[in-house]
Amino acid sequence: MTDAIRERSRANLGGAREADAATPSTRAATGSGATKRSAPSYDRVADSPQYLQFLANVGKHAEAERPVRVSEAERTAAAAAGQAAVATQERLDSFRAHFSGPYEVDGQTVEARPMFRMNGGANEATGLAHEAALRAICAKAKVPDVAVGNARVGRPTPGQLRQVTQALIDAGKLPPGLDSSRETRIRQMQWTWGIGVDCAGYTEQAARAARGAKAERPTHGDAFTGLAHDPKMRKINVAGIRPGDVIHLDPPTARDVGHNVVVYDRHVASAAERARMSAAAGPKAAELFAGKGPFHVLEVDSSWGAGVDGGDHGGFRRDTWVYDEGSFTWGYFDGKSKAFHTSETGPHDEPYMGAFRPKGTP
Repeated sequence: MTDAIRERSRANLGGAREADAATPSTRAATGSGATKRSAPSYDRVADSPQYLQFLANVGKHAEAERPVRVSEAERTAAAAAGQAAVATQERLDSFRAHFSGPYEVDGQTVEARPMFRMNGGANEATGLAHEAALRAICAKAKVPDVAVGNARVGRPTPGQLRQVTQALIDAGKLPPGLDSSRETRIRQMQWTWGIGVDCAGYTEQAARAARGAKAERPTHGDAFTGLAHDPKMRKINVAGIRPGDVIHLDPPTARDVGHNVVVYDRHVASAAERARMSAAAGPKAAELFAGKGPFHVLEVDSSWGAGVDGGDHGGFRRDTWVYDEGSFTWGYFDGKSKAFHTSETGPHDEPYMGAFRPKGTP
């Protein structure tokens, strides 16, 4: 990674000390008895035991680092902010659920997190090979052609992906697999037939749903590169990030397209939480948490790349990142090595472009 790219990423992070007020943590605002939500299996299916152990220690920060005196007005504002954040998270969970089915398979109702699909992506050839048959199957099932087209380029609405996927299931296209779950087979089928959703398609719709806005087909470009210049959006510093905000990572090379995520949660880790995460994630995490801080823990939703063969880590996933504001360093688990890594460039070593929120939104 070049120094120029690293400096550009650091410049985008510099706003962490600007005027935007830090948003109270969702968990902190809900009271000292707040507990960490359990990680659903559809979120964590491809993760390593080390990552699962790390996640088990995220958010366990009921213990305060030091007593803090706050006014009644501040306490009321924090409680309201916490309630708003929880409502946003509930809308994000609902949106993810709509993108996951349900599907009817062999008389049973099944959920399957959506598979990754990007126009020009790794499964473009197999998708093209199946296009004529896919359109014929969907026409017979009276699935609108626009749904097929959107699902094929990774930009469907949840309902469109459900329609196309169910048509394939009803046509007997679910791959065999006595040792595989129905969810896994549905996702394999989506990959083979070239349907699914890309990161921009998922993120734009999820961010809209997080605000309670009406669902519609995504309209932003594939890479979201225009966010910084979109007159309807404003940039948010890291300390002010809250559920529903969008983060864009620039492509690390000219051959890549970058990545987009919608924020599910952000909070500042306590000393006890840092110690537990360090012990769970290994030497690299311990090295990161030995820094100056403060340390922001972010949970983010997106549809992630599935490699060249449709790996189980692809499609919808909720990842957890750590950002050390003192050293401009990110910590994250790598999807391939399953190990904890750090980068001064951005999560997954992709340049951090910034976090964004619509103007007019508090």
